[in-house]
Amino acid sequence: FNAYLNSPYLWHLSQNTAELSSILNFRAFTAQYVASAIRLATQLTIGTSLLLGALFLATATAAIVIGASSLCAVFVYRFARSRVGALAKNGVRLNKGAAKTGMAALQGIREVLIYRQQRAFITQYSKNIEELGRNQAKAQTLSPLPTWVLEPVGVCTLLFALLYMISVDTPIDRLTGSLTL
Repeated sequence: FNAYLNSPYLWHLSQNTAELSSILNFRAFTAQYVASAIRLATQLTIGTSLLLGALFLATATAAIVIGASSLCAVFVYRFARSRVGALAKNGVRLNKGAAKTGMAALQGIREVLIYRQQRAFITQYSKNIEELGRNQAKAQTLSPLPTWVLEPVGVCTLLFALLYMISVDTPIDRLTGSLTL
């Protein structure tokens, strides 16, 4: 954006304002989309494999761990989802503000350059982008919250399953196989 606003007026005459605006927004959204898609595919593959293996080979233990973890997951996901939803709405507002400032500057580049108003537009644009960055950082901190909560819950549930299996005199070979899964 800084480079765009400080480019010569003659360069701007040969540019499409909508295209310049799209370039400003495209990079960030593409990176977020690709990273999310890869993360989703990885988590689905790993989760499905572990779940199926556990259910087929250690039914009782898996049922206890999965049941307790699922109950906890419902509450954690609802909490995280509502917070991330609010941050997403704020992110849309901030992104609109940055786009509005960017489009106004690019569409009126002649006046911006004549009146030397680059700094004012850059300041407003930067303010929105910086706040958007903080907003996204909060959202990215909340996104792994379910994992941070569910992993310790799963381990504790596994410990209770172990204690249960010991109390009903489960043979050691079956116990270690079940716990491994």
